[in-house]
Amino acid sequence: MILVQRGVPFMGLKDDNLSGFEAEQEQIIQEFLNTIHGDIKQQNKVFFSILQIRGKQIINRYYMDIDKAVDWVMHSDPGEVDTYYSVNQFNCPKRQSQYVFRYTSFFFDIDKHKGFNENLIKHSVNEFISYLAFYVKNGLILLPNIILYSGKGVHLLYLLDKPLPKKHMAWLHERINNHFAKILEVMLQDMNTDLGLEFELDNCYKDESRVLRLPATMNTKVNRLSEIIYSNNYKYSIEKIRDFFNVPEKKEPAGAPIEEQRKPRVVFINRHLNLHNDRLSDLLLLIELRFYNISGKRELFLFLVRYYHSFVDINTNYEFISRINNKLTEPLPESELKYTESAEKAYYQWLLENKSGYNYYNKTLIKLLGITEEEQTQLKTIISKDEKNRRMKLKNWKHDKRASESKKLKDDMNQKIEDMLTKNKTYDEITRSLKVSKQRVSKIEAGKTKETINNRIKEMLLSNCTYRQIIKELKVSVQRISKIKKMC
Repeated sequence: MILVQRGVPFMGLKDDNLSGFEAEQEQIIQEFLNTIHGDIKQQNKVFFSILQIRGKQIINRYYMDIDKAVDWVMHSDPGEVDTYYSVNQFNCPKRQSQYVFRYTSFFFDIDKHKGFNENLIKHSVNEFISYLAFYVKNGLILLPNIILYSGKGVHLLYLLDKPLPKKHMAWLHERINNHFAKILEVMLQDMNTDLGLEFELDNCYKDESRVLRLPATMNTKVNRLSEIIYSNNYKYSIEKIRDFFNVPEKKEPAGAPIEEQRKPRVVFINRHLNLHNDRLSDLLLLIELRFYNISGKRELFLFLVRYYHSFVDINTNYEFISRINNKLTEPLPESELKYTESAEKAYYQWLLENKSGYNYYNKTLIKLLGITEEEQTQLKTIISKDEKNRRMKLKNWKHDKRASESKKLKDDMNQKIEDMLTKNKTYDEITRSLKVSKQRVSKIEAGKTKETINNRIKEMLLSNCTYRQIIKELKVSVQRISKIKKMC
């Protein structure tokens, strides 16, 4: 990439030097477009755009061949035309976001929108390069591949070694763009505060179809050439940029296939059987709690016991119900006991008709059997909503109590470790004295150090220190400073 000499106004060229300048200009444009769109010949029906503004006339052309684009640019009058190029590529000759096919780079436009003073802007651009070098040196941002002076500001280009397809990578391009922009905005804020400048980041980086000023062409607003002030022969892989900003993997979109979205459904085959078994246990316990005196409800009790026992072992149903009946203070006569056989018919109906037999609600059983609140406290499953809520509150209270006691013990121990660290005790002395691991001591010491640094950051922010000053003293990231600033 050729570096253009800075500060050469186009109108200052003499006629006898014009042909030499045009040859250099053509070479710069050719090499620049090859750097951005060099692989376009290998693609089928992929376009980039060249846009020219001639007074009030706007001409937008699309090319698949760089040589043809350069020829058209060079046949235009460079003294009266503003020329732009599209950073990204399109799948048809239409410069709109929906037709963007591939991303060639990440680009950022930094301008001074209020007023124009050429000497001041040159000085400001030099200061910007100085600040950018500081951020690059401290690992806060990547080094741009191309820096272009547009006449009123600078363009930063981070080139990709392989164009990034929009179809599957638009989300990644957007996230990386936002990371770059956040760092640049903080840097500009620092620079403007320190030097009293008014540079700002243009939102054009969000526009995928955006065009930027072509190097070695005229900026008619300020009557000077745009020029490349820095370039290197390096290009970034998308993996390197992604790793630099720690961009995580994309989550599965909401429209993904159902089998990919949802976890396999767990089918509890024995859930109903467990419920019936628990109810059988509750009924037997209830009979014991009433000392086998269930007069007035004998038939209902024995029917339910036989029904729920059918799910346990239907073959021994009659023997089991007979033993229970014989324990009652007033057993049913044998002639009446056989009428409980209808319970087995209900069991078969439940099996054959998709669980449509006797499926009692708890409140129904409580009402039919007259189960008191005191009796419910002894039962497992035949309980009211009030009893269920009472148990839940008791469980939560016990859990909270245990958690509170555990937290108090942990906090006390941590305080003892901090006290010993303050007294400059060694890890071995602390672990032997308090019977704790070295990892725990190390973790508390790290947390204490982190808190000290955070407090220092707050102090410096309250003292109106710039991000640059804080980074230089504490060696911390921009993200960390921004996070603490929001909390202040």
